[in-house]
Amino acid sequence: MNNQIVSLPATVAQCNSLLVLSVDHNRLTFLPIGIIALSRLVELSVSGNMLECLPYDLDHLRSLSALVVDNNPRLCWIPATIFRLPVLATLSMNRCNQPSQQRNVGSFGHLVKQSRENHVLSLLELAARRLPKKTSVLNDKRQAPPVPQSLERLLEPSGHCWDCDKPFHRGTFPIVYTASEAADSLAVESLAGQMRGSSLCIDFVLMFCSWNCHLTVTGDTNN
Repeated sequence: MNNQIVSLPATVAQCNSLLVLSVDHNRLTFLPIGIIALSRLVELSVSGNMLECLPYDLDHLRSLSALVVDNNPRLCWIPATIFRLPVLATLSMNRCNQPSQQRNVGSFGHLVKQSRENHVLSLLELAARRLPKKTSVLNDKRQAPPVPQSLERLLEPSGHCWDCDKPFHRGTFPIVYTASEAADSLAVESLAGQMRGSSLCIDFVLMFCSWNCHLTVTGDTNN
């Protein structure tokens, strides 16, 4: 901590035995998606950074019992997938999404927010969803020719659908909950108690790969 780190190497995902990852008080704006492979991780602490988002598939961290994201003024939403973590007991997110740093709450970084009116996915998104299944050679760097970094990033899923667990890359259908709404609708009681009656400014987001999957939660074809 306190090393002014601006990014973590992707190779952190190879630390299979890592139990605690603490990178407090640095200058991180994002965490590598690969950290979701740290299946033994018990505590993740990223307080005092400039994070703008967290990896969506945090529910892959099945051993995680403590998530601390305090003092990240640009962090305006957290993946609601954390509520699927079986042993998560501590969730600390004070002083996030501060007014002086607030971004558009409808912004999801590199992701494209889809809706009922805008439910047709781009050709780029459709191609990205198909390519990994048909070009497994791209996933084997020993056999594959060099792939442009921009294409590699596109082929790496940003997350998986809350309903059907299929991957999405850039296009997603989100549902946004306030902290109090998430406490009532999504959180287990041990976490809900930490969230109710608080002054949290942060939102929680579910993401879906299609409008049909989105409807499994909203059940409203008119919105």
